[in-house]
Amino acid sequence: MNEHINLIKSGSNGSTVGKVLDFYSSIEEMYACWGVSYSPMVESSVKISSGSISYNRYSIPIFGINGTEIWQKKEKLLDLMAAPEELYDLIKNRHNENVRIIAGINFDMNAKRVYFHEANEGYGYEFDSNGNWVLKTYSLVTPDNYAQVIEDLKKLIPSPRIFDEIMKLIPPDDWNQISTRNASGLVLGYHISTGSKICLKALEKSIFYLVSDLNPCSQDFFIWFEKNKNAYLHWLGIGYTEKTGLEVTLYLRCNEESWDSRYPPLDLVTYLDKRVFNLDK
Repeated sequence: MNEHINLIKSGSNGSTVGKVLDFYSSIEEMYACWGVSYSPMVESSVKISSGSISYNRYSIPIFGINGTEIWQKKEKLLDLMAAPEELYDLIKNRHNENVRIIAGINFDMNAKRVYFHEANEGYGYEFDSNGNWVLKTYSLVTPDNYAQVIEDLKKLIPSPRIFDEIMKLIPPDDWNQISTRNASGLVLGYHISTGSKICLKALEKSIFYLVSDLNPCSQDFFIWFEKNKNAYLHWLGIGYTEKTGLEVTLYLRCNEESWDSRYPPLDLVTYLDKRVFNLDK
């Protein structure tokens, strides 16, 4: 059994794990059809807020794409995801070059997502079984603006202690990529990645403090943590909504390896003149 399947099986809900494994198998079959020998990699994420903790969120990268076949591959993926007809028609005429595709699924919200990463922008289409969909965009923050990100986070995060614990998870001196998450022209939050990927168990103290402060009644989290403590933190999402307040999302993978180190964009996303922006998330 590969380590990516083990990460899926560390999920908190037994019935959900079975559905994710089915989804993973479908992506694996698509890989085989495209001649990709690697097993699909998996990212799981946990969103922590005062309202709830959402565990059952997964993303799988789609590789093996080239310019002459990109629409056929988009079509196959959208069919697999059962995308709404309106969204299907919209995407058909977009994202046709220099693109990486990621499939996502959120069983807690009964929602699916398809991400397209182009140059310095990412586009995330989220949809449900009723045909509703929304677009969120992701924009690269250049290193010369990292200091401003710190100031923004100080305003966003409700207390100095929480800010300090979050910075222990993602030390600013090691930041190597930041993107804003946007909707309707507004910045909803940040996704931050560090150069060093740290095992979750080494971050236990800061993570437990955040959970105890944001959602003190959630004993299930500590059970989940014990099963996932050997996973690696690749990204941290930080956002704020009026409904739930501060939201902190841990994006986990089974090892330190980034998607780009295993699948360089110029190898499997076969465009010879441009490098796809390294937006792993």
